[in-house]
Amino acid sequence: MRQALAILAVAAVIIASLAAAAVMIRSGHPPTPPGGVVYAEELSEPELVWRVNNFTIELYGRLLSSHPGENIVASPFNVYVALTLLYEGAAGETREEIEDVMNIRNADLCNAYKELLSKLPLSSGEPSLAIANSVWLREGYVFRDEYVGRVSSCYSADVHYFRTVDELVDSVNSWVSEKTNGMIKKAMGRPDTDEVAAVLVSVIYFRARWVERFDEQAIISFHTPEGVVNAPGMSGLKTRASYFKGDGYVAVMLPYENTSVSMIIIMPDDREALTSRYAEMISESLRYFRKHPVYDGKIYLTMPKFEIRLSENLNQYLEDMGMPSAFDPDKADFSRMTPMGVWVDDVIHTAAIRVAENGTEASAATVIVMTLGLPAADVYLTINKPFIYLLWDRDTGTILFVGQVTNPVVG
Repeated sequence: MRQALAILAVAAVIIASLAAAAVMIRSGHPPTPPGGVVYAEELSEPELVWRVNNFTIELYGRLLSSHPGENIVASPFNVYVALTLLYEGAAGETREEIEDVMNIRNADLCNAYKELLSKLPLSSGEPSLAIANSVWLREGYVFRDEYVGRVSSCYSADVHYFRTVDELVDSVNSWVSEKTNGMIKKAMGRPDTDEVAAVLVSVIYFRARWVERFDEQAIISFHTPEGVVNAPGMSGLKTRASYFKGDGYVAVMLPYENTSVSMIIIMPDDREALTSRYAEMISESLRYFRKHPVYDGKIYLTMPKFEIRLSENLNQYLEDMGMPSAFDPDKADFSRMTPMGVWVDDVIHTAAIRVAENGTEASAATVIVMTLGLPAADVYLTINKPFIYLLWDRDTGTILFVGQVTNPVVG
């Protein structure tokens, strides 16, 4: 149950506020018209939400498979927004694969994303819901003006430039920490290579108080897969919550003050349903709560307090979902971003949530690290120190020129 509570808490921040589709089933792409140029199709905001929610369910299922029986917290919505920044720079087969993962085809997401942000209850006060994007580009490298302009205008991405990888890591982590109110202090580690060309970052942060706060409950006997444990708890009478009894599970929706965001908790009778029926239970619960935001009677709810953190490399998840080319130096095509050969080295997702008597605080950051594409080799060598050079005639053995370089930027 704790596993379900954790992910559904963040899902409430994202899915419950976004849900517009009744059933979350992936659809095929529209056929390409024969002949002529195929122009990007502008998606509507409900169509974008539908795709985000499908992506949320699929990525959540994969996280469940790789973390059996463990606590989980994630924001697939945040990952989707980060992938959108990547998609805007992709071309060719790489772009098509990212489209498959995002469940779009040659789509223009700009206006749909702007409309979605206009409808979400964004606020910097109390409650707080913030979404922020940024791109970090290496000074001296060539990036297309069209790409920089689009991520700035469509996704409100801050554009920063960096000189060294160490400077980059410090700057990205400081930016993320500020945007998440200090919940996530290290979203990006030091890459193994200095050939980082760009980093794309998306952040979501949520904080709110319950409409009806809880009282402290000393102990809850909580049934885990390993047995019963004593967990710190909280309880209270709820008159403005909503309750749903589904087939083999119960669900409750708890509202927060001054926002349309709520937390949804789903508890199945059978623990196995957490992994086998999660999509069905989430879909049914969302449909019910959209129609029934308040329960007719009173609910006395007791539940555990919890705090969960997760940091996950999403490379393999995204490759398995259908976009391997982005991670292949020989196949990646991000020519809409830069004429240089770059590829995705890492996609790191970090998320955290705290749930207590007064309310909830949750945050997530997705960092996409892009490096210069290098061909497969047995030795990788970077000349980054003073060196000697020769011009040598191989046939006669004659050295025609000799010299050294101690500072390549001085003539």
